[in-house]
Amino acid sequence: MVPQFGRDLYYVDLPRVIPRPGDAANADEKSKYDVLGARWPSRQRRGDMRRARDNFVRDLSGQVFRAIIFDYDGTLCGSQRNDAPPPGAIVEHIKSLVTAKVVVGIASGRGGSVQECLAAQLPHEYLSAIQLGLYNGGWIENALAAPGPTPATM
Repeated sequence: MVPQFGRDLYYVDLPRVIPRPGDAANADEKSKYDVLGARWPSRQRRGDMRRARDNFVRDLSGQVFRAIIFDYDGTLCGSQRNDAPPPGAIVEHIKSLVTAKVVVGIASGRGGSVQECLAAQLPHEYLSAIQLGLYNGGWIENALAAPGPTPATM
């Protein structure tokens, strides 16, 4: 038999007890709360998160970046490993980084299919400026070069 307080908890009208978050919440704050697992109807103390975000943005805005490294699957393209290339918008951002003389690195546990996808979408001058770390770092070279056999077969 379930005690009465258990039934009361089960049937509580949460929107009446805990108000929904407003639309004014910043996407970056919401994203961080989602990562932490703090979702509605949990109460969120936004002041601490907002101050931390503001400090981070201020510190980040004062930096000059000369390099960036991306994971391939799940970051530049979907994580389904269907060998689909990154979307066009991602490719355009990569091009703008290379044009701005930012060193771009791309890491993946995969092998040659990453280089093939990039080679199909980027001109040679961009490929030669992008560094690839494939086979979990077992092969490192610019994206113009096609990887040889996997390290396990060498």
